[in-house]
Amino acid sequence: MIILLQVSLMSTFDAVNSVFPFLYGVPIVHSYQLETKFLLYWYLPIAAFSFYFTGYIKNALMTYGKAVIIRNYSKSKWILKRFIGMIYALCLFVLFQISIFYLFLSGKHSLPDGEETVKLISIYYLTLVVIFSIQLLLELYVSPQISQLIINIYIVLSVLLTKQLYLTGSSETIYYFFITNYGMGFKTGISSIPQYQTIIIDYWVGIFVLLIFGLIILSFSMRRLKNIDIF
Repeated sequence: MIILLQVSLMSTFDAVNSVFPFLYGVPIVHSYQLETKFLLYWYLPIAAFSFYFTGYIKNALMTYGKAVIIRNYSKSKWILKRFIGMIYALCLFVLFQISIFYLFLSGKHSLPDGEETVKLISIYYLTLVVIFSIQLLLELYVSPQISQLIINIYIVLSVLLTKQLYLTGSSETIYYFFITNYGMGFKTGISSIPQYQTIIIDYWVGIFVLLIFGLIILSFSMRRLKNIDIF
């Protein structure tokens, strides 16, 4: 339902003439009203999915997870399966999101060329994987609700702080710490809409960094779970 709401809102948003406007994210603009509109439209399904993953590690661990770990004698194997499940769920989510937008907007807006579409989808998907991997990792330290709150605050603040840092002429390196930027075509230069394009993330560097972040988060999660007494 939330994706249908998103496509309904974006179908009347002519600022981005594309079948997949959500892939372009939030541009750096001087208009607070326009920035808020971009952020709200982009953020809606991501916020909803963060609720879906609330307790994905902690709640499962405290229920049937204990029995699985006892039977298999491996905490690492269990948490790896949980992360794979998260990656699979996100894949279905992104495919569904793309399908809905194509179904409703293909007759109204233009379709990006093949290479642009593949790049936009791939880095958007990897960005979501890393963001929600952080949420799962945080659940091993704090409650699922606090973890969900932290990740949502991080998502919104990273967008707002990026604009402020850009306007003050900050070093480009700092933008790579705001993972939200990676999944936005406006900020990676993968956009045929020049009026909103501000390149602060290199696409290939971004892909590499996201993969490294993902592996580091998984490694920390495995190590953390090994140190937790669940019995």
